[in-house]
Amino acid sequence: MRNILAKLGTLLLTVSALLGVRSTTEQTEFFESNVRPLLVRNCYQCHSEQAKILYSNLRVDGQGALLDGGTRGPAIVPGDPNSSQLIQAVRYESPKKPPSGRLSEDEIDALVKWVEMGAPWPDLEMAGGVKTPDERGNLAASQSHWAWKPVQKVSPPPIRDKTWPADPIDNFILNKLETEGLNPSAEADRYTLLRRVYFDLTGLPPEPEDIESFVSDDSKLAFEKAVDRLLKSPGFGERWGRHWLDLTSYADSLGQGRRIPAREAWRYRDYVINSFNSDKPYDRFV
Repeated sequence: MRNILAKLGTLLLTVSALLGVRSTTEQTEFFESNVRPLLVRNCYQCHSEQAKILYSNLRVDGQGALLDGGTRGPAIVPGDPNSSQLIQAVRYESPKKPPSGRLSEDEIDALVKWVEMGAPWPDLEMAGGVKTPDERGNLAASQSHWAWKPVQKVSPPPIRDKTWPADPIDNFILNKLETEGLNPSAEADRYTLLRRVYFDLTGLPPEPEDIESFVSDDSKLAFEKAVDRLLKSPGFGERWGRHWLDLTSYADSLGQGRRIPAREAWRYRDYVINSFNSDKPYDRFV
C-alpha cells in the first residue's frame, strides 16, 4: 500500500510539474528555513549524492529520491507522516536515525509538518529530479533568491520625512522604519562618528590630533576627506586583508605546535595587503 501511495504521489507531482504548479511562497520559505538545512546537516553524509557509502541505497537530497526510497521502500508518503519511514526513523521507532543522536522535538515537528504539507520541494522540476545543494543546503541556482535575479533599476520608495535622507539609499532605510512605526536614531556627534569610521576601516582608534582636526573642520566635506584618507592608508589593507588571510588559513609557521617558520609566507601576506590597498579587481587578485 505504501509503495502504491508513493508511486501515486510521484505521478501527481509529475503532472503538477508539467502544468507549472509551484510550491507557495510560504511553503518554500518553510522548506528552505527548516527542512533542507536539517536534511543536509543530519542526513546527507550517508544518504545523498555526496555520501561515500550510500546506506540502505536511500537518498534524501531530492523529492523523487525520497519517493523512490531505498531497500526498505519509499521514505515518505506525502500527506501522511505516520506512514512515512523518514518520520518513523527520526522518531526513533525503526530504524533509529540519525544514529549520532536523536533530533530535537522542534526538528521532528518541522519534518512532520513538511510531510503533512505534501512534502513540497521548491526546486523540483520533475518528480524524479534530484539536484545537489551546496554545503549550506541551499540550491546554488535557486530561482527565488534575489542574488540570481537580473539587476533592475529601482526607484527609491516613498517616505514621509523628506528632511532625513542624505542619499537616495536612505529612503529604503527610512521607508522600512516608518512602516514599522520607528524613528531613525539620532545623528552621532563628530567624535563618535570619527571613531566609528576609524574602527571600520583600519581597526584602530584615531590619534588625538586626528580627532582635533576633524572636530574643528566645519566644511561639508570633512567626513568625506577623513574616509578618503583612511582608504588610502596602509592600515586599510591590513584591517580588511586579514579576513582573506583568515579564510586561507594564513600563518607565519608550519606544523601544529612545532613552530617551524614559513620563511617566505610574508610575501603572500604583503601581496594581499597591497592588493586591498591598491583596490585590485577581484579577478586579478585571485
